[in-house]
Amino acid sequence: MPSPPRWFNSGLLHMVHRDGGNPEGGHAADYCRPECEAVIMTAGRGSGKGMEEGMVHEGARTMRKMRQALLVSMIMLLNPASPVWAAPRISSVSPTSGPPGSCLVINGSEFGATQGTKTVAMAGMGRSVDSLRVRSWSDTKIEAEIPSNIEAGRYELLLLEHRPRRTFASNLVPLTIVMPRITDISPGTAAEGDTLWVKGANFGDRLCSKTHVAIGGHGAHVDATLVSWSNIGITVRIPKSDKLKPGNRYYLGISAERDARWLSNIDQTFRFQERR
Repeated sequence: MPSPPRWFNSGLLHMVHRDGGNPEGGHAADYCRPECEAVIMTAGRGSGKGMEEGMVHEGARTMRKMRQALLVSMIMLLNPASPVWAAPRISSVSPTSGPPGSCLVINGSEFGATQGTKTVAMAGMGRSVDSLRVRSWSDTKIEAEIPSNIEAGRYELLLLEHRPRRTFASNLVPLTIVMPRITDISPGTAAEGDTLWVKGANFGDRLCSKTHVAIGGHGAHVDATLVSWSNIGITVRIPKSDKLKPGNRYYLGISAERDARWLSNIDQTFRFQERR
């Protein structure tokens, strides 16, 4: 493979077309897979045979392309001598939105049979996560976990492969993080061993981490026993605990793994009573 041209490593951000045009009239396919939409570093607007076909000026870019440019430029700033290559290709992510702690299924191609030096990354809302926890990996499918400490908002998801002096990057796909919302707890009065039905939204269809439902209030923080879980409803059982006192009202909330931080609202309550 020939050495990358001078426009690969310095200057302003521009976008390479799928047809491989570049400001020196060569072919980006020599340096980046033809299907990639990688953002690369170029030395100004330049001139040359392929400029009009190979560049998209900043003023004409959509906000999504600008976010992509900023994300990949952040990656390159960590190692400015390394071009970004796009080998893996993400075709879909499911779900496209979910709460912290939930599972993601990433489908695509050329991920590699094993994870190796590759990572799943995401960035947005003024922060980046370089490496999501990976639960399973194959050449066409990855299952990863949304961090439990991430904030709500719009993010970009991509795969990175770290090699000496080079970082390969996939295309970027949007991912929205939403926080769980509890709207109702029933019944309003319950005792040890009773079942509580928790209604709401954005709970996530699948739990990936040890995100759990907890009972709080009056100095207590007690994990409820999980019975069932869906995106709009959770069923729990009240465990035996000396911290729960009859006559007190307690709230239910979704709590992060290894953390007393509440991911959901905690304004829905029930009254705890003695078992009769």
